[in-house]
Amino acid sequence: MSEVVRLSVDDSLLESTINIRLLKSGFAYSLLYTSTPLQHRNFIRNLATQIKKSDNGVWAYDKSMQFRLDDFNSVEPPNGVLVYPKLFRRSVDYLRQTQKGFSGSITDWLNSMGAK
Repeated sequence: MSEVVRLSVDDSLLESTINIRLLKSGFAYSLLYTSTPLQHRNFIRNLATQIKKSDNGVWAYDKSMQFRLDDFNSVEPPNGVLVYPKLFRRSVDYLRQTQKGFSGSITDWLNSMGAK
């Protein structure tokens, strides 16, 4: 039987991870869950805020705040814009449901799915 080893991850160790390196380089968006330890969420949020302000990497191209979902052309090449990955996934799922007959807005669809 193997022994469970618990590792305490402080900010210094967290900063050495590939996820943080990618975030710092602007090659990744941050996505945090409530199950992520609060100390880590705070550290990553603060870092992500700084990186976003620098317009480094993906942030130089991100259009999430100005995004308008009209149809698949809003998110697909060659005219689609770069948006936060979760927003992209939700948009595509919503558009697929409209093709199957859903007639409400994306907000209606999110509410019907129980999404927050």
